[in-house]
Amino acid sequence: MIAETATALGLAKQISDFVKASIGSRDEKISNEKLAPVLQQVTELQHSLSQIEIAMMKVERENEVLKRELQKQEDWKAEKARYKLEYFPTGQMAYTLKEPPEGQIQPVYFCMSCMDNDNRISQLTYYGGNSLTCRHCNLWFEYKPSPTKALRPKIRGGVDN
Repeated sequence: MIAETATALGLAKQISDFVKASIGSRDEKISNEKLAPVLQQVTELQHSLSQIEIAMMKVERENEVLKRELQKQEDWKAEKARYKLEYFPTGQMAYTLKEPPEGQIQPVYFCMSCMDNDNRISQLTYYGGNSLTCRHCNLWFEYKPSPTKALRPKIRGGVDN
């Protein structure tokens, strides 16, 4: 884009010089001989300027896309700031709201994996009396210690040892 601008400016200077020379010349034949290359230069100038305009439009579109992406990231950062990590006795973690809604009886947990990796807010579902599961990434873990099982995460469909 800078090279095209320099070309356009150079051609504009040549046109300016020609016009100045033409004004001083009274010989019509000399002016006509000089006119053909000038018209070619004007055509090149128009082409260069149109290329600059196209390049600038492309840069403006890319800039708009980047602005939308930045806004999306800022919105996600603000949304995620509403949550905090809660640690369970089993060693597992899940997000919960920093300020839960009034009247909430049972805690609501959100999948840490989905929030951190996929920028998705996925509410965990209570599974049995002491487990939580995510319907998006299939994370499944105990949030209350079980006296009969080791304290470790399980993957749905996996085998317990």
